[in-house]
Amino acid sequence: MHVTRAAPIVALALGILIAGAPDRSAGAGAKLWRLGVLQPGTPPEPLLEAFREGLRDLGYREGRDVVLEVRWAEGQVDRLTDLAVELATLKVDVITTLSTPAALAARRATTTIPIIFTGVGDPVGSGVVPSLARPGGNVTGVSVLATELSGKRLEILREIVPKASRLAMLWNDTNPSMVLRARETELAAATLGVTIQSVGVHTLTDFDSAFRAIETERPAALLTLVDPFTRQHRKRIVDFAAQRRLPAIYESREFVDAGGLICYGPSLTALQRRAAAYVDKILRGPSPPIFPSNSRPRSNWLSTSRPRKASASHSHQRSCSERIRWSSDPAAPQRVSSNFALQRPGDSRCSPPAAERRRCAGAARRWLGRSGS
Repeated sequence: MHVTRAAPIVALALGILIAGAPDRSAGAGAKLWRLGVLQPGTPPEPLLEAFREGLRDLGYREGRDVVLEVRWAEGQVDRLTDLAVELATLKVDVITTLSTPAALAARRATTTIPIIFTGVGDPVGSGVVPSLARPGGNVTGVSVLATELSGKRLEILREIVPKASRLAMLWNDTNPSMVLRARETELAAATLGVTIQSVGVHTLTDFDSAFRAIETERPAALLTLVDPFTRQHRKRIVDFAAQRRLPAIYESREFVDAGGLICYGPSLTALQRRAAAYVDKILRGPSPPIFPSNSRPRSNWLSTSRPRKASASHSHQRSCSERIRWSSDPAAPQRVSSNFALQRPGDSRCSPPAAERRRCAGAARRWLGRSGS
């Protein structure tokens, strides 16, 4: 499956302190580098494997060139601070993080070791960096500017359920980045004349009460904000929506792979490979590299999948982002393709074109109509 759109992913200018950066005068490969990896979830983690693949593509081999010191919070956000301090005490050469809480924990743990973050929706608003153009200090990374996509997802849901006036939003209400994204979603909903039922979850026991609240309010559709916690429990969320025949949109492809109806958002695996490229630039030196703040945009997925019946063991997936000409595949007429460049964050072209959105929405409506048969 091919990506369809350029997304507002922003590469921050590296502000690594020269005094705190590792000695890279001999170049990468002259020593065994130690890379700290701070993960909020539990193994196995496909995104960590994507990071490893990125390193291998750049010529690094574990055990020969690099050693990964991986620390897992196992879904307990309050453990991230201690784990970040542990990595800093080990004096690793670089720390990579996934999620806003992990980035903030690493930032508090060290002001000298270079930190590369991913999975941060709004690095300025959440306090990870003071500025996108000049992050300063020892922190840099890749932001998907996810808050700017909130309105686009609501527009897609309105294409699927045109008369929807009330939507449920399921999200981790303890994640600072999610708080900002939820706020942006509510503002976008007000502009569209849609009421949002905000339903927060952050522990396993929250899901039962959250699902009951959604069933009681009977919203027309569901939007799930993706962070490590909701992503870890995506199957439970997808199954709930499928059993209730509730149209749902997600922010990452993993939910569609689990049987979800539709997603619109950046490729998380591409972000991890990008993080590996950042590591390479830091290690090779000899001075901190500078990345322009609007560097090489990546892609958003706009994908659909037939929702599963409650008793089904698998889903039959179709994608609105496969690069197939509209008229060349009569067996799958809902497949469309597009590829537009994004010039800057906030550019209107970060959204799928109206024709593509309508076609994906039409496919989703057809699958919803068939899912109960």
